[in-house]
Amino acid sequence: MGKESRRALVLGGPEGHRSLADAFAHYSAEEGYDVIRKDIVNQSFFWELYKIIYRLAPSFFSLLFKLGGLPLVVTAIETYTLLRYGPQIREVLRSAQPELVITTHWGYLRTLEKALAEGELHKWVNVVPDPRGVHPLTVSTGAINTAFDSETARIIEQFGIPKKQIEIIGWPVRQAFLKEFDKNKIREKLGFGTDLPTWFVCGGSEGSNKVKRLIKILAKVNPHIQLIIVAGNNHQLEEWAREKSKVLFRAKVKITGFVSAEEMAQFLSISNLAFIKAGPNSIFEAVLQGVPLVIISHISGQEDGNLEVVKNYNLGIIAEKQDELKELVLNLLDRETLTFSPQANRLKEDLSETPNKIRQLLGSLNQ
Repeated sequence: MGKESRRALVLGGPEGHRSLADAFAHYSAEEGYDVIRKDIVNQSFFWELYKIIYRLAPSFFSLLFKLGGLPLVVTAIETYTLLRYGPQIREVLRSAQPELVITTHWGYLRTLEKALAEGELHKWVNVVPDPRGVHPLTVSTGAINTAFDSETARIIEQFGIPKKQIEIIGWPVRQAFLKEFDKNKIREKLGFGTDLPTWFVCGGSEGSNKVKRLIKILAKVNPHIQLIIVAGNNHQLEEWAREKSKVLFRAKVKITGFVSAEEMAQFLSISNLAFIKAGPNSIFEAVLQGVPLVIISHISGQEDGNLEVVKNYNLGIIAEKQDELKELVLNLLDRETLTFSPQANRLKEDLSETPNKIRQLLGSLNQ
């Protein structure tokens, strides 16, 4: 099969999984693959339940995460994915006949393992979607499993994955976040001044309701701050923020729902500080734009390890409790922002090399 006819099937899922798939699709296309993008694993009862926990009670997820790792529960979930998505996945495989399959969601793995055993799949890269919260459902002995760093690789290996099937690549962030922007043009477009700091606020793709608490604190402490508030897919949060910002703040406030990668990267590029949920995409997108972090929430269990990443790489401050957040904002009034640490800058440089590492991985699969 010539280079021009190589075909890659890139399989994503909801929200952050889709972003990872889009990033890999881009780099696969650059390597000469004819890319087919599909999100077969999508909305379901479990995803709707996940969104409720995500927005309202992220600490409750710790119990579900632990239960989900029990062997009987893992088997039950795997059986569900085989029945729910298996037929459609196999149909797409037979239709596309790809040389390479790339997955970014655990819902594909067991079906693809069966396809591999039956000779319908040959080359497979599984993007492990958490830098620390690796789960038995998110890795596969049939694929090359990507890892954020050496610690992620060590954790993956504990699930029985051989070293030769683990590839450390950094984090596959979409191309927009690797760009440098004309900050003055973006500020002018948004109507932002250069005399005030700009703080970015985002509760993740589904809009954690802890953003409400933060906005109230910011309004009481400093109503003259310039804000960019991204509510994601939480339309109720977006409307609430629009109404409250009219009366709570005196400076310019930009409020939006779900935005493109290009818009998000532009928003971050002019921000002095990012108040975010501890999702890995949000963390590494901000790092690539050189923005210090304040973590205002995380999904217990799944994202516990992301807090370790923030601490170990000195990416910012964790302030999830109301008193901690209020004290932090008060302290920031004296210095206006946090600084982007030397450790964070080194991570930024490492993340900038991820596209090259992905290209090397894809190239090695053709040898």
